[in-house]
Amino acid sequence: MKTNIQRYLSNDPFRDLAESTVILGGLAGGTRPSTYSFSPGLWNRFFEALGLKGKYVAFDLDVKENLGPFLQAVLDTPGFLALTVTKPYKTLCYDLLKSLPYKMEISSRSRVLGSLNQLVRNPLNHGLIVDRTDGPGFVRALKKQMTLEGKKALFIGSGGTALSICYELVCGGADLTIVDLNAGDAHRMGAVLGPLQKPGKKLTVNSAWEDLASLGASCDLIINAMAGVAPFEADAVMKLPEACLLADIHYDKAKAVFAATVRGTGRTCIDGLQMRYGQFRFAAEKCGGLLGFPPETLTKHLDAIEDWFISQKTVSQQTDSQKTDS
Repeated sequence: MKTNIQRYLSNDPFRDLAESTVILGGLAGGTRPSTYSFSPGLWNRFFEALGLKGKYVAFDLDVKENLGPFLQAVLDTPGFLALTVTKPYKTLCYDLLKSLPYKMEISSRSRVLGSLNQLVRNPLNHGLIVDRTDGPGFVRALKKQMTLEGKKALFIGSGGTALSICYELVCGGADLTIVDLNAGDAHRMGAVLGPLQKPGKKLTVNSAWEDLASLGASCDLIINAMAGVAPFEADAVMKLPEACLLADIHYDKAKAVFAATVRGTGRTCIDGLQMRYGQFRFAAEKCGGLLGFPPETLTKHLDAIEDWFISQKTVSQQTDSQKTDS
């Protein structure tokens, strides 16, 4: 497989690439994803399960100015199938992509959020499918336990991933309250989400940290996006309604403090591992379908990969505070 990708990287992901490889995928980021990412393990297991001669690797793209030529090199590579984009390039990559001469199918969420984290080549027309899948990935885990329509959700924190998840909550019909220590960030999220509200639903931005206890007392769902913080201490968690679903978008020990606090009380907590798996699955189902595999085949293999992944990766096993993305 011939490619010019290597010249823009600080690592060498092609060192062990087999000559028989005909499908290429990868994760690109500026935080040395080769040192922490789960994505290659998930994707390569997927390729193997389907009998594909594919390889998914991590791309350490340290220099921001190289993102444009790197992206062009990826798209020029024969056999390119899927690229995941992680921090800090989700918005910049979306902006750069719009200037390239390719037919594109851009999801409504990517358009609204002005960013992407997933790029898939459609082998049928050689066009590009652009999406932001961390929100759907996280909400997939929530929907296993509740429907969003009409539920009262409290979201604590802000940022790109936070906005992506809140987009799904609002579009799913939840009544959403956003609380963040930085009132400006919370209100900026509210400004993006406001036009998406369904009739009769509520979107509230509240920067009063002291209101958390009263807000939580009437919620069906509480999601924490603040790293290294437990917005509810153990005694406060015990006072939350038993039916309230609790979640933390992080998964490593240093950052998933809320998840650890919740589990310390004996309650369950959804964490960022489910989001990481969910966003992979969203893209893998898309790729597998484009390659002609029937849905039942994809479901069988992806369910097995999910069981393996969640059983292997737990919050207690994650100790590197850098491990925060795809």
